[in-house]
Formats: sequence, structure tokens, C-alpha cells
Amino acid sequence: PVIRDQSGMYSLQWRNSEELTFINTDSNFKSQIFSFALKTGDIKQITRHSQGIYGFKWQPGGRSVAFFSRDSLPEKIGWEKHVKSFEAGLNSYLTREMPRPVHLWVCDQNGRNSRQISRGVQSYSSHYGDFDWSPDGTRIAFISQPSAHSSAKYRSEVQVADLDRDTIFTLETRRPVWGIKFMDNRNLICNRPRQPLSLSISSGGLYLIDGERNNGAQDSLDIDADLYVHKVMPEKGKFIAAGAMGTRTKVWLASFSGTPEELELGELVPSDQEMDVHASGAMAIVSATENKYKELFYKESPFAAPVQITHFNLKVSSCAQGRIETISWKSEDGTSCNGVVTYPPDYNPQMQYPLVVAIHGGPVSSSQGELYFYSQLLAAQGWIIFEPNYRGSNNNGEEFLTAIVGDPARGPGEDIISGINTLIRSSTIDTSRIGVMGWSYGGYLCAWLVSQYHFWNSAIMGAGITDHLDMYTLSDVHLFSSSLIGASPWDDMKEFQETSPISYANQVETPLLILSMSGDERVPVTNSYKMFHALRDRGVETKFIVYPMGGHVPSDPAHVRDVRIRMIDWFKNHFGK
Repeated sequence: PVIRDQSGMYSLQWRNSEELTFINTDSNFKSQIFSFALKTGDIKQITRHSQGIYGFKWQPGGRSVAFFSRDSLPEKIGWEKHVKSFEAGLNSYLTREMPRPVHLWVCDQNGRNSRQISRGVQSYSSHYGDFDWSPDGTRIAFISQPSAHSSAKYRSEVQVADLDRDTIFTLETRRPVWGIKFMDNRNLICNRPRQPLSLSISSGGLYLIDGERNNGAQDSLDIDADLYVHKVMPEKGKFIAAGAMGTRTKVWLASFSGTPEELELGELVPSDQEMDVHASGAMAIVSATENKYKELFYKESPFAAPVQITHFNLKVSSCAQGRIETISWKSEDGTSCNGVVTYPPDYNPQMQYPLVVAIHGGPVSSSQGELYFYSQLLAAQGWIIFEPNYRGSNNNGEEFLTAIVGDPARGPGEDIISGINTLIRSSTIDTSRIGVMGWSYGGYLCAWLVSQYHFWNSAIMGAGITDHLDMYTLSDVHLFSSSLIGASPWDDMKEFQETSPISYANQVETPLLILSMSGDERVPVTNSYKMFHALRDRGVETKFIVYPMGGHVPSDPAHVRDVRIRMIDWFKNHFGK
């Protein structure tokens, strides 16, 4: 059966073996839960919540469904109904109304008997939002934050709703919390940073929490990686955990009472959203490999070899591809780093090629050794593509990741430069044609590198941070820069200035293409305007393209294509033939 005329649907979930449910918009443009009957093809709207819903999960057995919804606006009468002022809080400068808390609701399988479970100023976390039913269906654990303000996410915590007793209590966990899953009816697995004081600049650890005694006692899963949980198997007392190591993703069958067992993935490199695990241990994985674009793979059990079961991308996978390799090197201070190199499809070691250094964002992320469309697209232009995993990346342990705290630019910059030098010694690089590009934190490091080093042929900064003070005062995650630098600007303004690329704009000589979203709440567009005006005033070649929309990156096909074309054309025009 085919689900028709539901182009906006997302968050597909089985209610039972005969009914698939999903979120789509209703006639009032509110997000609601819909169901699709596999036997008849009938589509039915389940919820009709006035404020729409944000995420849902079915109770084990499918009798009830939990979802979250934003509080309605308070009613105003008289002249006050024309007043739109609100009290500013820890939000982006683009906020247009008072943020409203998002609360937990439960209704039956037909959308009736809705009841609100949580109330007050606390809100379901807009950024770290996660929730889970206990196996017996009597409790719901969810991640909340002290208020609906966006930067309150850094104080997220776990609340547990006991539906039989109609009570909610807060677990004693160290904030913030990123993920939560019931291990059994009593214990929960909590995913939070190993160093909470670093907020988001720390790798994720997994901790077992007693959800009844609530004494804060926790046992940690001892794997030095940025971990997340995919699936809990309550009857086995085990769970599937995954994390990046080097330029691969590793997956373990783990428990808190034994040694984690690494599972075979072969060449697969799945992300955290591309794997599902049945209670039996069977696994479905969507992944690319070094020579195939993404397909669906199946593992009959955790220790079985993955078997490819779809061939949807067979045609594109058969196109000429650039060879992918992983390289490792030592940075200037001895730090061990790695990265991914993609060569042109017709690479000839007797020829010299331009080099494009493509820096990942995050920074808590990493480039993986998989067939990645955009790297191949750039390599197909006749360029060698280098994706460095600098300190701050999440693929080389906690010490490597947190080395960026207090050193957000210099250390990562030296890592990248050392990697380039290693590549130059081992490959056929035309050193007169080296370009650098990055988006978000990658854009920040791009701006830093062109201000500190002057061998670049050209550069592209997408939604890059140029002024940490702007991030602190205007972003929707204003504590990001202070946690990264290790102090607030009012405690250490000198460090804020010395790690901001705009402070060195007078040193930039490299032609720079700037791309940014006008409604970007994460990295405010003011960062881009500052660098653009600074370079134009000094006569440095620069072009600034603004996308008049919200979001941190373009998401619609036309503007995604426009970004790619502009990037390729910028390097083509500066590399020449």
C-alpha cells in the first residue's frame, strides 16, 4: 500500500502491525497525529489539538499516545489585546513573542480523553527533547528545562510522570541531559555530558539512574567515545550504543554489568538517526560505504554480518567516484588528529591538483569515511577534498573533544594546518590553489584561518561566527560561546576578542565568499555583516549572499542547489584551469 497526498508527513511510527502513524498538518496548519491502515489504505486524523503537537510516542501495547504541545497564548481584552510587547529572556534577538512552555499530554488511541500531564513554567526541552514510556506503560520520562527560553536548554533535566498516581517528580541528575530511555520499569539510562560544566562541549556519557530511590547514584558505561543509545532490550538487560571513533562509527551491545561487545558493521557508517533495533536484536541500518551511496542493510542479530536489502542508489553508485582514504597526523603540539581525503574520480598521481579544505561544523561532530555526496561533487570538479577532524571533534575521546574549551580557534587551526602540510608531503597538491570552506563552526574556523595564514587562494564562510560577543548577546544559544571560551565576556573580554576572527579582519587578504541566512537564530547574520563590511572597507575581494529566510542552513531544494553552485563557481573562478 502507498500513503498518498501526505507530502508533509514525518515521524513515522507503528502503533501495531496493521497501523502506521505519522505527523502531518491539518486544515488549520497545525501538526497532528494521523494513522494509515495497511489493509484498507484509510487515513484517519487522531489528534485535534488546538495548538498542534510536537513529537509523539505510543504506549507499549498502543492503547494511549503521549505527545507534547505548546501552551496557548493568554487571552487579552480591551486595549491590551493590541499590545504585543513581551519580556526578553535568554533567546535569540529575532524572538517575536514570549516563548511559551511545551507540556506533556496523553490521549487514547482514538484521540479522545486528552489530559495535560505537566504544567507550569518548566518546558519540554526544545533542543534536547526526548521522552520514553516505561515498559509497563505506567510512567513517562521526559527531558525538561527550567523555562521555554532557548538557552535554558543548558539546564535540562529529567522529569518522570507517574500516570497511575498522577504525579511528576524530577530526577537528581547532573545537568544538562541529552537523552533518556527506560532500562526497565524502574531504572533509566541517561545520556549527558561527561563534564556538565562544559555544557555542550563534552562527549556524551551513558549513566544508569535509579528512577525510584532518586538518590543521584549513577553507574557510567566506560567507553571513551561520544555515545548515544539506540535501543534498550529490557528482557535482556542490554542496549545498543554507538559512537564515532576515528573516521568510522562503532556500535556495541552493552550493559552496566559487563564488558561492552563491539558489533560487526563492515564498511557501514550509520549516523544516530539511521539505525533501528528490534527487541529481538535484529537491526535495520541505513548507511553509505566507501563506494556505495546510502542503502538499507539488515542484521538478523547483533552479531550477524550486515546484508544489503535495497539497491535504490545503484545508478548513482555506479557513477565515477573519487577514491576515499583516511589520513592521520600529529599537530604542532603533538596532538593526534585524523581526517578524510577524497580524490578526483580520474586522479593521476603525476599531476597537481587544487586542494579544498572542507571543515565540519559542530564542533562536536566529525567527518566520516563514507561516500558523501557533497565531497564527491567537489572532487568531481578536479579538486582534492580534505575534511580534517580537529580537536573539538567527537571521534577521538573526551580529552581530544574538550581540548577546545578555552582554545576554540588556535589549537583547531594548528591541527588543520598540520594536516594540510601532511597532505602536501604525500599527495600532488598545487600549493598555489588551496581553498578553505566551512559552515557554522566550520565557517568560524574558516574565518580564523584566513585571518592567521595567508597562503589561501580563496575561501568560503557559511553562517560563520566572527564575533563571540555577538554570539553571546544575540544567539538563541548564548551560553555556547562562554562555555567554549570558559568564561563570560564580562569575566574575560580579552579572550572573547582574541578568539574572534573580526578582531583580525585587517589581516585578511584571501578572497572570501560569505553566505548566511537573514533569520538565523543560531549564528546571527550580524557576524557575516561585520566581516563583509570590514573586508570591503579594506578593498579585499568579497561577496556576501544573504538568504532571506529563517534557519541555520537552507533546507529547500532550490536554495540548497544555489548554495552549492555558488560555492563551486567561487572556487572555479579563483582556481582557474
